[in-house]
Amino acid sequence: MRKIASWGFNVYVNLLFSELKLHDTQAGIKLIKRKKAQALFNYFENQQGIHGFIFDIYLLVLARKLNLKIIQAPCI
Repeated sequence: MRKIASWGFNVYVNLLFSELKLHDTQAGIKLIKRKKAQALFNYFENQQGIHGFIFDIYLLVLARKLNLKIIQAPCI
């Protein structure tokens, strides 16, 4: 059941944010260079209510808008 829910959520997110083109927006590890992370997190200063699973999606959408490179790697 969890795999089906996860798959459905990822399909939904990719329909809403087609520019992401990612298989798993909720992967636990995100590596970001310091300067690029500062640029991303400057956007978060004035945002309220951005937490939980939506934080990951918002972070990835902003990264795409800032033309930051996003690489997916499997967790083993």
